[in-house]
Parts: sequence; C-alpha cells; structure tokens
Amino acid sequence: METITSYFSTILTSLSQSLDEEISKGNNQECLEVINLIEFTFKLEASISNKEENLNYLEQTEYLKSIISGILRSTSSISPKQTFAHHQKSSILPFINTALNLSLNLIDKLFTVNKKLYKLIGEKDFSKEELEKIHEPTKTDHNFVKTVDVFSTFFEESVETILHFRQEKDIPQRVMHLFSVSSETLVKSQTFLLEQEITTLPNWIFSVIECIKSSYPAVCIIGVKTLQTILINENKHPIYENMKDLIKAEGARGNKNDDIISLTMEKLWSLLDIHYI
Repeated sequence: METITSYFSTILTSLSQSLDEEISKGNNQECLEVINLIEFTFKLEASISNKEENLNYLEQTEYLKSIISGILRSTSSISPKQTFAHHQKSSILPFINTALNLSLNLIDKLFTVNKKLYKLIGEKDFSKEELEKIHEPTKTDHNFVKTVDVFSTFFEESVETILHFRQEKDIPQRVMHLFSVSSETLVKSQTFLLEQEITTLPNWIFSVIECIKSSYPAVCIIGVKTLQTILINENKHPIYENMKDLIKAEGARGNKNDDIISLTMEKLWSLLDIHYI
C-alpha cells in the first residue's frame, strides 16, 4: 500500500516541469509562484514524512535530484551578464535568488536522505540483485550530472561578471548573495555526481581561484569558503579528496601562483589585517 509521501514525487516533478515552462516564457512572477509552491510542498512532505515509517529513501533521492535539476537548469538558462548588468531594472534577480536558496536547502536535505539510505543498507540484509538496483544509475542521475555541468558554466560566467565591476562597493547585495549561494550550491552538488574520480580540475575550480586572488575582500572570502569546503571534507567524500590532490599537484609545479593552498592562507591573513585595521 502506497504511503502519502509516495505521491510527492509526482507533484514535485510536475512543479519542476512547470518551472521550466515559465522560465522559457520569461514569466518571472509565475516562476516565483512555482518556487513558492515547491517550497510549500517540501515543508508539507517533511511534516508528513516525520510521522511515517518505512520511508522509501531511494524514491526521495530520485525526486530531490529531479527538482534540484529543474531549478538549476532553469536558473542556468539566464545569462548572469545580462542580469547583473541591468540589476536595477531586472525583475528576474529576486527569482534566481529565491530559486537558488531553495535548491541549496534541497541539497542539504538530499545529504540527509542519502545518509539515511546508506544506514538502511548497512542495517538490512539486501540481496545482490537489490543492491545492484539501488546503486544502478538512473535517468535522473544522468540528468543531474548534465545539469550540474551547465550550472558550472553559469557560475563561471557569474564570477567573470562580478570581477568586472570597477569596485566591490558597486556590486549590489542581491548579486553578491546570489554569487555566494551559487558557489555553495555548486561545490556541494559535486558529491552527488556519478563520477567521483577525476583526472583534471574542473573549470569552475579555476573560477574559484580567481575569486581568491581577487582584490575584493567579500569575493575573496566566498572563494576561500568554497575551497575550504573541499579541503575540510576530503575524508568524507571521494571527489573532494580527489580535488584536493589535484589542487596540491598544481602547487607542486613550483610556480607560487599555482600553490592555491598557500595563496589561500596568505589571503586569509591579509583579510584579517583589513578587518582589524
């Protein structure tokens, strides 16, 4: 017998599709309404889930990835250059901020659901066939990978646009918040990619490095926090450990500008000096 929560997958997938449609039509107000409905639905789902037993964590993982993909795909379809350049007249910036705040919350929820899923796998005696089915990549998994790749381009363009402001004080607070949430969303999403072993650093990492090298303190701090997420969690996620090794390899080339970890420490000290002057 199906539980009430089993219907949320259909509802949320439908809302994700509606969001895509409204984005393509440029209906910003409707986009905000859909985002609010998604947020309300997840709050309702959470209140019901807490009262139900034997939850299907695998199903929850599927629809969480699906809705996160929908949000990131929709926001990535908007050019940061166009949005930031006309931020005072643009009505789409509030939508992007709302959407990315929600996607970041859902990524945190996905962490929790994944943890519960693997705890369940460790506690129950699953057959070999059942385990293969659990670990078998789905269409949603592959779509998630493609979406994160597209979103990484959105992030790279955001960094390029922000660093073109003449002074940091010229960067609007809403734009800076969007940049911060985008950075956190991108680095956290890496742990859900199918491929956890990479041989070269992704391009978005070099955008983070440009932020760390920046003379804008707030931008630099966001870059440092992003890199810190990788370095601190290296033992928790294979891809972070892999990225750290590649970052260290960059520094081992002998060029001081390539030693990102040392550069980050130097930047932190300089930011402390600025704070206490």
